[in-house]
Amino acid sequence: MNITGTVAAPGFSGLYYGSSGSGYPYNTTNSQGKLSAGPSDTAPLTPNKCAGYCIDGVLLLLNGDSANVSYAYSPSPISVTADSGAGTQAIYLNGTQAGTASYSAVLAAGTYNFTANTSASANYSSASATYFATVSKAASTLALSAPNWTVLPGIATNVTCSVGNGQTPIYLYRNGALVASSTGGSVSDAGTLPSGAYNYVCNSSDSQNYTAAAQVTNTLYAGVTHCGASIDAAGGAYALGSNQTYPGATCFVVGAQNVTIDCAGYSITGDNSIGFYGIYSGYYNTTVKNCVISGYPDASVLFNGSASSSVQGSTLGAASAAGGGYYTEDPPGNATGILVSNSSNVSITDTVVAGLAGGTGSDERQPEDTTFAPQTGGDAHGVLLVSSPGAHFRNVTLKGNIGGTGGSTTGITCDWSGANGGIAYGIYGTNSSGGTFSLVNASGNNGGEPGQDDACGNGPGAGGDVDGIYLEYSPGSAITGATASSNIGGPDYGNGAGIDYGIALWANSSGSTISGFTGYPDAGYGIYVGSSDNTIANSTSSSDSYAISVIVNNMDWLGSLASNNVLSNVTASSDSGNAITVSASNATFINSAGTSSSGSGFYASGSENGTATGCRFSSGTNTGLSLSYSSNFVFTNVSATSNSSVAAYFYGVSGTTITGSLISGKSTDAPPYGSPGAFLLYYNGQNNTIANSTINGNGGDYALVGATGSNTGNVFANNTIMNAGSLVYLGTYSGNNTFYWNNFTNASGLYVNDTNGSNYFNATISGKGEGNIWPGLSLSNFTAYPPSSYGQNWHAGTAGNAYPYNSTTSGRKVVPGVIDYAPLFYYAAPAPPPTPAPHSGSVTGGGEVYIPPPVQQPGNTSGAPAQNQTQSNVSSPPAQPQLHTLETAFRAVRDAEAALNAAAKEGKDISQSVWTLSAAKDALAIGDYAEAERLAALAVSQIGAKALPPGTQEPSVPQSPGQGTQAARPLATLAMIAGAIILIGAGVYSYMKWGREKGG
Repeated sequence: MNITGTVAAPGFSGLYYGSSGSGYPYNTTNSQGKLSAGPSDTAPLTPNKCAGYCIDGVLLLLNGDSANVSYAYSPSPISVTADSGAGTQAIYLNGTQAGTASYSAVLAAGTYNFTANTSASANYSSASATYFATVSKAASTLALSAPNWTVLPGIATNVTCSVGNGQTPIYLYRNGALVASSTGGSVSDAGTLPSGAYNYVCNSSDSQNYTAAAQVTNTLYAGVTHCGASIDAAGGAYALGSNQTYPGATCFVVGAQNVTIDCAGYSITGDNSIGFYGIYSGYYNTTVKNCVISGYPDASVLFNGSASSSVQGSTLGAASAAGGGYYTEDPPGNATGILVSNSSNVSITDTVVAGLAGGTGSDERQPEDTTFAPQTGGDAHGVLLVSSPGAHFRNVTLKGNIGGTGGSTTGITCDWSGANGGIAYGIYGTNSSGGTFSLVNASGNNGGEPGQDDACGNGPGAGGDVDGIYLEYSPGSAITGATASSNIGGPDYGNGAGIDYGIALWANSSGSTISGFTGYPDAGYGIYVGSSDNTIANSTSSSDSYAISVIVNNMDWLGSLASNNVLSNVTASSDSGNAITVSASNATFINSAGTSSSGSGFYASGSENGTATGCRFSSGTNTGLSLSYSSNFVFTNVSATSNSSVAAYFYGVSGTTITGSLISGKSTDAPPYGSPGAFLLYYNGQNNTIANSTINGNGGDYALVGATGSNTGNVFANNTIMNAGSLVYLGTYSGNNTFYWNNFTNASGLYVNDTNGSNYFNATISGKGEGNIWPGLSLSNFTAYPPSSYGQNWHAGTAGNAYPYNSTTSGRKVVPGVIDYAPLFYYAAPAPPPTPAPHSGSVTGGGEVYIPPPVQQPGNTSGAPAQNQTQSNVSSPPAQPQLHTLETAFRAVRDAEAALNAAAKEGKDISQSVWTLSAAKDALAIGDYAEAERLAALAVSQIGAKALPPGTQEPSVPQSPGQGTQAARPLATLAMIAGAIILIGAGVYSYMKWGREKGG
């Protein structure tokens, strides 16, 4: 094989790099198939040196390799060598000759072109070779060092920032300020620093050959390193450098203003000795932060006359107070996490107070000749505010704190019972106005265990209470986003368990607000207000259990001082006891709900001048709405419901108004009143007004009962009284009450059973006699029937076979003594009227909707003529799961009526909607709630449908019962707007006076 070369191969004696010949290059052809197609050796070793004219070759090596090289910057030089057969080679760097056979230099970061070549001669051809060297920036590394990062007061410090090369710019900062810089090498900050924490940063920037290094930080603590050191430099910043244990003494006593103590996460631990504190300050603007303090039952932190001070990011508590004295009457100690006394504008943020235990009360004892009674257990205070206005709390957790156990009797004298358990408070504030409490979580705390009666039978003590946030004499407070749950009062050993108070606003804590509260009291009160002019909004309180023998009252306003309070958008629920309780004056409830399984949804006792609007009150086995010895309440657009009891219960109630509301219940009480159903005026209900409402007895014995006492002077106007054996029962002492514009419907027995005989069943309204709507009455029953102010096409019968409406003319559906001298019935002329206008009695000037009332319902057994048509919308509901309720249907119909009224005032056509809505009321009256909701929605959708042109006849409109086949007419009665405007089912009327004339 003919291959020759000119350049000797280093390391291979007698061999040359092949560069010419018939066998060059060595490939698949020249190797006679020994190489596969593709590979080609352009520098095969050969023993044959070219003779005569030869093709020259150049060998170029970068750091010993005949290839491109890449490496990070280094102070070591690159090695470049070149060789050729002719021996006349030259080395070029980026086009400039840099040598002949070799080149060496330190290359900065960059890319470099190395080329070696030879020129042609008589015996050799020219040749060249090129490779690239790529040098990247090297990484730099910083170091931040100090002999000790924690130093004693007065000891010099030396912090050094360094880098491992001489080219990288470096910088040293202390607390954000540059203290030294250098290009490469190191810089230092040396000296004696005031006490405090200093944040050091060592960083760098890019250089030609080095990248910037990641910065290094550390904190130097200069100053406090142990308990007992002086904290007396004004404006000083002190840092704890290690965990501290300091028994029998106060760790730090602040002696100057504007001092900061940063525990840096280290702990301070006492030994539960009394009279000592973790940190004590009596100076302005003391800051305590990042501390873990325990073992100081009198207080982990005490601010006494230390205004504008703060606790930040700390965990405090874990202390047990001492028990009561055996030889003295000294009570057991209280355990406190933070004590703030005579210190305004204190701030506590991002802090946990936990694990406090009140001291145990001593048992009955007789040291020497003196006998001492058992002692009440000590209290636990997460935070105790005393005469400290303007306190600010944010994101504070108070948990796992417990009241002390009460002392027991020992039988020495048998003069005492066991003592009560101690109280556990999350936050206790007294004489501390204007505080703000945001995101406070007081949960998982326990009242103390009561003492026992071991010998004499005088009984044990009561369990200790639990208070999440307790404020007294602290007006103008604001509580936002607080939580209180899983707090449990002390157990009941026979004298009562402790009560759980989520939030308690006691005496003179007026003008305060509670919003966004979530409470889950175990047995007690979610919110307890005993002061005036407070607002509670957007809150929820729900009790999950009935703890031993404590009645649960989730929202409770008690005491004569608790007046002018407002409850808005609050949901209160309870498994046992009342959901909302009020015993105060001028309370206002707006869009709120009270639900109880076995207590009342709403209970008022000894209250006056309260209002409730848009509220829902319900109970499973008790009353939805219960008033006792209360007066002058106004309930508007509320629902009061009960699954198995009276929905609304009045006992000694006067001057109260219920309007536009739903009252639905069915009691299972025993005689003499059977099952009173929806509404029970039990005793001395006087001068109350029930109007524009639905009273649903749900198949009970009665829908409305006036029971014992003097139930007198009450007015029932424009209500639907429905679904009971007998709709109304009035006892012997229930007299001089007035009923008018009421729709009595769906009774299997009597409409009215009046055993008193002095009640009125009509009134004079705007100079006209106005009675009630009795099933089955129509034009055929009357020969004289002036128009009624009740609404368009309504008439009051004044002569005929059903006049007056009484026991005889009703077919014994009312008892003797019940007489209506102006019974109402509906009659419209055959031609359809245009969209009705308001009657002359309107006080609004027009635009109200007049909607036809109900006609006789199927199954009526009265003596009035029966209808001769079948109503398609009065069939029994289908046998399927009931997805619609009386309350949802009632609200759907009411909302549709409001929409029609608004449309009429805007001049829109509602002629079709009127009849559809009336059909919806019809369905509501007979219990087809799904159909009632469907028709109500349809009525709204028909608003604006084109009215018939003048002269065009609608389908046949009924004249009166018994006049041939009639089109189906809805069965609804629509309520009036209280006091002046009657919109529902009728229109507008004006109260000129309350007439109680039996002559109509």
